[in-house]
Amino acid sequence: MEKRITMIYSCKSLSPSGFDWLKSEARKEGVLLDILTREELTVRVTDGMPRFYHRGTEHDLSETVVMRLYDFALSSALENIGIRVVNTTRSMILSLDKGATHTVLSSAGVPMPRSMWGLCDMSFEKAASLFGVPFVAKSAVGSKGSEVWLVSDAEMFEKVKKICTSGIVVQEFIEEAAGRDVRIWVTGGKVSAAVERRSEHDFRSNYSLGGSAYPYTLNDEEVRLALKTAETLGLEICGIDLLRSKRGPLVCEANGNAGFRSVTALGTANIPADMFRYLKTIV
Repeated sequence: MEKRITMIYSCKSLSPSGFDWLKSEARKEGVLLDILTREELTVRVTDGMPRFYHRGTEHDLSETVVMRLYDFALSSALENIGIRVVNTTRSMILSLDKGATHTVLSSAGVPMPRSMWGLCDMSFEKAASLFGVPFVAKSAVGSKGSEVWLVSDAEMFEKVKKICTSGIVVQEFIEEAAGRDVRIWVTGGKVSAAVERRSEHDFRSNYSLGGSAYPYTLNDEEVRLALKTAETLGLEICGIDLLRSKRGPLVCEANGNAGFRSVTALGTANIPADMFRYLKTIV
C-alpha cells in the first residue's frame, strides 16, 4: 500500500516541471505525493477545529505533511490537529532565526563564527573592536544568502541596520573561507550528499546567488558536525553550511528548507529518493 504524503510549497519556489519530477521520484519509492501551493491554501477554523481548502475546495491532508516553506501559523495549525509535520514548527523557527540558531548550537558545543546579535543598539566601533574589519552583518531572519553584507565602514553599517528591521547578526569574517563553503544535506539523521560551493565574484557562495557547485568528500569531523547540528535543532530534512577555517570546520547556518538544485545539477545524489524513503518510516 502506498504511503500518502503532502508537500506544501510556495508557487514561487518550484516550477510545475519540478512538481512532476518530485512526484515521479515519489512513485519510485512507493509514495503517493500530493503537492499543494500555499497561495492557494486557506485555513478556516470553526469551533476550534481547522479545516483546509485548496483552490476553494475542502482538502483532506495526509497524516504526514512536509513544509517546503516557512509558515509557522500553518505548520502549528497542522501540528495542533495531530498531523506529523516535517520539519517541525520549532525546528524551522530555530533554523530561520540566526540568533536562535547560534544560541542553541553554541550551547550544544557546535563551533560557529564568533557572533553577536540584537536590534539596532550596536555600533560599528564595538563590532569592529570585537571582530575586526571587515566583518559580516546579516538580517536576523533570512535564508539563501539574502541580506548578508561584508561591512568595512560605519556608514555602510548604519545603512545595513536600517534594512535589518527584524534584528541584525554580526559575525567575524572568515577570510580564508571567502567565496567557499560546504553544503551538506541531512535526511533522517544521515548525510545524503555534500558539495563545495564556490563564487569567484562574491564572498557568499550560495547557488541561488550564482555560485557553482562541485563534488565534495566529507571528512569524519564534517559529518559529525552536520549530524549534530541537525539533531540539536530538531531538523529532519535540511541543509547545513560549513566554513573551512584555520581553526577547523565551523557551522555557518542551517537551512530547514534547503533546495536540491546544486547537487541535482551534478548528478551525484538523489535527495528526493532519500527523502521519500525516510518519510515512509514516519508513523
